[in-house]
Amino acid sequence: MSPIFKNVIYSIYQVLISKDEKELTRDSEFYYLVGQVLNYIIDKTGLDKKENNEIEVFIYLEDNEEIKENLNILYDKYYEYLPNNQEILKKALKAIYDYDANNKLVNKNIIFSGYLKENLIDYITTEKKDDLAE
Repeated sequence: MSPIFKNVIYSIYQVLISKDEKELTRDSEFYYLVGQVLNYIIDKTGLDKKENNEIEVFIYLEDNEEIKENLNILYDKYYEYLPNNQEILKKALKAIYDYDANNKLVNKNIIFSGYLKENLIDYITTEKKDDLAE
């Protein structure tokens, strides 16, 4: 993994685990986290097993505000199918909604990188469950 993505992943991890409200600081974090949120929602709701995969809409988006709007629609539509403990997912969505990307053109390469990598939201949620069990 490139050092750039290691820094991006570490920064996002810090935002998601922080007890204080931390924000994304770079466009690369924003796009990577979008991919992570899409992966999480798809995985937890079983969207990837459906023929009409609603995720395809994100391939064609060209504007960051459209990404935010479509993430909101996706979350609202499948909210009831997501696991009960959504604290980390909500932090991720808030970080995305609060961030104003400098680059107005969508960086799909970083979104796909975030989508394809191990899911931080799932990892942190599992990590917190394990901490509570101990």
